Amino acid sequence: MRPSFATRREVKNRKLNMTYSFTVDDLINLLAWVGAFSYLVGYFLLASRKIQVQDTSYMMFNLVGAALLVLNGLYIRDYPTAFLNLAWGGIALIPVFRKS
Repeated sequence: MRPSFATRREVKNRKLNMTYSFTVDDLINLLAWVGAFSYLVGYFLLASRKIQVQDTSYMMFNLVGAALLVLNGLYIRDYPTAFLNLAWGGIALIPVFRKS
């Protein structure tokens, strides 16, 4: 079990008398979902021709998705996934530097 945040906040549901503590695991999991959603939104906008491959917004969707999924992959020690997303983020950076 991973450690909780230093300032542990508990939310009480008085009707059910349950407590829940938001842990680091929960935060990493939430960030992974945001990363996956970022990939999907970018690809959806590209496929629906709302943005183009050269647009900075498309690259930012890919960079955010890659960064968050690399974080998740490293945290859960899923190194092949972390490597794949690191490579995807690196590829997304190429046009950014090319524009400069």
